[in-house]
Amino acid sequence: LNSLIGTAYRVPTLNERYWGPGGKPDLIPEESLNIELGFKHRYQSGFFTLEQQSSFYKNQVQHQVIWLPLADQPQIWSPVNLKEVHTH
Repeated sequence: LNSLIGTAYRVPTLNERYWGPGGKPDLIPEESLNIELGFKHRYQSGFFTLEQQSSFYKNQVQHQVIWLPLADQPQIWSPVNLKEVHTH
């Protein structure tokens, strides 16, 4: 059995804030909660070994930064904050 719980905080990079054109100086920092739980089972009999491992994870990120093309100028990409992102 293994487990992990952690938090992360990421300040937007200088490129995300000031890249010209497209940067946004007013981006909000990302905050996240990360949880992982894993199980490992091993069966051994003589020369035969069977090993199984499973992991489960869940991440919740507030204000994740992604780059998207501008609506009026699709050749220019600009970073935006997403309100909330869940992965599992």
